[in-house]
Amino acid sequence: MATLSECISINSNEPLYTPVTLFRSSTSTNDFTSALKDLSVTTCEILSWFRNEGLPISAIADMARVERKSVYAWLDNGPIRKHNQERIEQLYHLFLKSKQTDLLSLYRFWNRQLANGKSLNALLKEEKLNTHAIELALSQLWPLAKKTKKISEKNHSKNQKNPFMEEFREVYIADES
Repeated sequence: MATLSECISINSNEPLYTPVTLFRSSTSTNDFTSALKDLSVTTCEILSWFRNEGLPISAIADMARVERKSVYAWLDNGPIRKHNQERIEQLYHLFLKSKQTDLLSLYRFWNRQLANGKSLNALLKEEKLNTHAIELALSQLWPLAKKTKKISEKNHSKNQKNPFMEEFREVYIADES
């Protein structure tokens, strides 16, 4: 997997090209900090961010509507089609805009059916992204993910162990002969 420093390369193959740097303009000085967050993000860095947030490669591939091998190639700085790049950038901004916890915690709720009858997973796999529906789904799921993360951290901080597992570490399987 590529690190952020390995994500910079130059390739001018048409219609394929490597990730370009995104620039988000901001006219207000109050938005300076938020503009700095997104100032220089390549597609490879976005994919690395998805992975560091805990999303499996298969989930990233499903969102991008490609095979997993394409995502691995992109992480290794391979060429990416313009429509794939735009989709990944759009998803990144949707997740980043309302982010409340890591994506792994959110991923646990991707298949939960929402008020509109669809799951976040289904919305992310649609050919044309419905940003309003995705934002609405995220507004419903982020609090659940945040709560689950807090409970998980609380249980880990108590260092709770399963007493059964402590007592019986080995499994004995009787020979049926």
